[in-house]
Amino acid sequence: MRVDSLSGMILGFALCAVVCTGIEARYSLQGRHSYANRGSDWAYWPISALFIGNLTRAFIFGALIVLAGTLQAADPFSEALRWIHEVNPLPFHAWPKPVQFLVALGIGDFIGYWSHRLRHTRWLWPFHAIHHAPRTLDWVSAVRMHPIDDGIDNVAVGLALLLMGFSFEVWSWIGPFLLFFNAWLHLDVSWDLGALRGWVASPRFHRTHHERGRNVNFAGVFPVWDRLFGTYALGPNPTRFGVEESVPEGVLAGWWWPIRRIAGLGSR
Repeated sequence: MRVDSLSGMILGFALCAVVCTGIEARYSLQGRHSYANRGSDWAYWPISALFIGNLTRAFIFGALIVLAGTLQAADPFSEALRWIHEVNPLPFHAWPKPVQFLVALGIGDFIGYWSHRLRHTRWLWPFHAIHHAPRTLDWVSAVRMHPIDDGIDNVAVGLALLLMGFSFEVWSWIGPFLLFFNAWLHLDVSWDLGALRGWVASPRFHRTHHERGRNVNFAGVFPVWDRLFGTYALGPNPTRFGVEESVPEGVLAGWWWPIRRIAGLGSR
């Protein structure tokens, strides 16, 4: 079941809600955890999974069809995938699907690492600041993303993996996995993974990324990229989240705020 279909989104959200709420109820760093007055964060779940997810899929599919020149075919997208596998010298699509998934996850995370660092730079930071704005970090805030910010990352990773020749079935597993893994990263707990803490991302690793004023821990799944490129950090659990800028709380106001800021029309 696809997480970017209505039924898939509802089932995925219900699963996230039950598991993550149960974990935070027992282990939250805040003690008794409250999800009250979090209307914007709740609203981003259907927006990210349905609206942005389907919009970026459509863009990726269209880009592949244009590149392959299969617009006139009876099934343009299937023909585009066939064309990729014919002209691409990489062997990924012939590998067993579990192996493909792990390799695609690693390559996708490498691309995502650099996409994430790029979105912390001057011109893209206002869009990414929407995600960093909440002063309460928990699973509910995990998908609070501006459409441009979310779209850049989705297209960068998704288009690259298809062009590399990974099977479409394996490609379709990546998005749902990352959605649930993202909820795990944003849990309000101090957990890491012991001996694996430097190899697999954890809530403690990602909370350090969200600490106000920090520019570390950009990897989404494998911290090895941060270790390789000098951005890895894992200290005491941070307590100061949010951003220095005055980001509005509402969804539509938040979407408009980066554009106004870049254009010099709003407050900084």
